[in-house]
Amino acid sequence: MLKISSLVILLILISACKPFSNDEMENQFTQKNKQLLFMGHKLGDWFDTDLPQCKHCSFHIYTKKMPSDTMLFKAIKNERGDLVFLSASNIRHHFALQTGGISYSIGVSLNDKTVLLSADFSKNLNLQLNQAQAVQVGAKGYVVSLQKINVDKNSVDLIFWSLAP
Repeated sequence: MLKISSLVILLILISACKPFSNDEMENQFTQKNKQLLFMGHKLGDWFDTDLPQCKHCSFHIYTKKMPSDTMLFKAIKNERGDLVFLSASNIRHHFALQTGGISYSIGVSLNDKTVLLSADFSKNLNLQLNQAQAVQVGAKGYVVSLQKINVDKNSVDLIFWSLAP
């Protein structure tokens, strides 16, 4: 009888104590060896000291086939469907940045290692390797960084992340 009541009391104590609630869940982004990871998925090189923040996000991979090669997109979106992070690889001319159910056309031009980014914001941005720049896309603020220039393929790799968590 003593064993059973001790076991019942122990079970009550264990079920009453939660190690953490859902609101205290940790950031799903991590960094390891200068690589940004989202729940174990490699997203690319990361040189910033601050990581993007997300607690309840989902990971999506999609491609866009082009005549010469395929563009690869790795997108992390929050519960509302707002874009939190986007890794875009092998970008040649333009692509759609999708956030919150709205799609924005982002143009990219590469001339002699100069990369210009254009979209719905007021001026074209001149991008430099691994240099973060703030942009406004629709009503949301993002940071964009040029990760890689492939002159042979005339393509670039970009990452976007949300200014507000």
